[in-house]
Amino acid sequence: MTNYNILEKFLDIQESTMFGELISLDFARIIYNKSDSTPFWNYALTNQILSADKITAIEEKLKSLNRKPAIYFENTDSLAPFIGILKNNGYLLNNEDSWMFYEDEAVNILDFSKIKRVESSE
Repeated sequence: MTNYNILEKFLDIQESTMFGELISLDFARIIYNKSDSTPFWNYALTNQILSADKITAIEEKLKSLNRKPAIYFENTDSLAPFIGILKNNGYLLNNEDSWMFYEDEAVNILDFSKIKRVESSE
């Protein structure tokens, strides 16, 4: 399981509790919160350097949802060139997460089965 897979699982767990919808694209997942318009809860998650066309597709989708375009990706050496591409397209660093990933150790995904989705009438 890669770090990106863990981030995807984390989003799956939060769907319908912390945000309203995950929208899958071939190259990214759009996270959309219906009640909070901040980029913290409305962004595209990707694990690849995106072309100008793909960045535009993300921008158009988020704008159609009345959200400011934002892109979230792991700060790795392989994706470092993407920072310059985004800056050249007018993006600024808004915030940065810190995750603890351990190299050469498997992530025990058995614990994910303990997480339960709870529904409420409210």
